[in-house]
Amino acid sequence: MASENIKAPETAPSDKRVSGRTEQLNLKASREFKKRLKIIAAEEGCLMIEVMEKALECYNKHRKL
Repeated sequence: MASENIKAPETAPSDKRVSGRTEQLNLKASREFKKRLKIIAAEEGCLMIEVMEKALECYNKHRKL
């Protein structure tokens, strides 16, 4: 049986998009959240961290201060 990583969409292309990111961020997330994040990143052709960065920008624009 293939592992879940093999069946999951590839979301970490080997290119220079990771440059400038030097801090490690370890998070616990539900399996469903991780799966959805990987799918969005694959559909957008970007890294999972880029999806999270865009989500944070959107959150900051729409939150009440």
